[in-house]
Amino acid sequence: MTTNSVFSGSLRISAVAACAAVLYLCGVFVHAQTTKTAAPGALVLDPRLTIVVGAEEPGSVHLAAADLASDFEKVLGTKPKIAAHRGETGATVLIGEAAKLPDDQRLAGVADPESFSIAVTGNTLVLSGADMRGTLYAIYQFSQEFLGVDPMYYWTDHEPLRRARIELPSGLNKSYAAPIFKYRGFFINDEDLLTGWAPGAKDHAGISLEAWNKIYETSLRLKANMVVPGTWIFPDDPQIKAAAERGLIVTQHHAIPLGVNVARWPKDVEYNYSTHPEIIERAWKDAVATYPKDIEILWAVGLRGLSDSSYASMDPSVQGNDALLGKRISSAIDEQMKIVRAVHPDAKFVTDLW
Repeated sequence: MTTNSVFSGSLRISAVAACAAVLYLCGVFVHAQTTKTAAPGALVLDPRLTIVVGAEEPGSVHLAAADLASDFEKVLGTKPKIAAHRGETGATVLIGEAAKLPDDQRLAGVADPESFSIAVTGNTLVLSGADMRGTLYAIYQFSQEFLGVDPMYYWTDHEPLRRARIELPSGLNKSYAAPIFKYRGFFINDEDLLTGWAPGAKDHAGISLEAWNKIYETSLRLKANMVVPGTWIFPDDPQIKAAAERGLIVTQHHAIPLGVNVARWPKDVEYNYSTHPEIIERAWKDAVATYPKDIEILWAVGLRGLSDSSYASMDPSVQGNDALLGKRISSAIDEQMKIVRAVHPDAKFVTDLW
């Protein structure tokens, strides 16, 4: 399931601007209240806190922890340190996959893939997930729910209110079920329209890798787990690796099944699956072999023409014959799945019926 809604937040910029005075006044009011005594047993998060991430956690979790530190800085005015061990003073924010946490920090209710929990145990806030993405969602859910960070802050310019500290009740223990839909993601359609705003000519990423990183961060904050990292791209383009490093599943635009960039198909090479299937099959095999190793991919399968035209525009033998066209497309999909499974036996597939 894909959507362009990552950009819908930009429409709210004017509304945010219109409320700026109200937000400012609210910020003054909240700041004035921060001198009150903490509720008995409450966990106080202030600039002395330490974010602890285990060394065995994947890079995507460390990147999300850095986002959390930046979120705390927006609220508290100081960026907390990130360490592998607890700090000597202040509270601890412990981040990690539930199964890897110490026994006394391991909480019930986190079992299904991508489920997660937010809980307070003693002087520690525990953000944990059933797996890597569940842990990512725990981090970003806490930022949204308890720090007031808009998941789309980058697109809306909506900043959270400043506070001297955050108080969490000692009995806090919230579990969050896995999302209903297994695959949830973004396709930034026609991302080339953003090149004037965030050009990526130096790193060949269409738009800059910095902008892609913000797209991936926004996706995760909104509980997405998948992305189409560009339209007319090659399997070794840098934004694909960057998406995987963020913990996202990579999938392909419907016009480039298995990642074959048909918009760059050589002009002197025939593209006809009826007469020269071996040429197109070789392109599929090369694309599969070119993807970075050990990344999660939902493989798009199908048969389109060049530059998102109908395959029938390339093959006169199927023109006006829908039954034969369907047979060619079905044969192509069958072969594509065989090619992928020869390398990735447990591969998953999706097709966009067009």
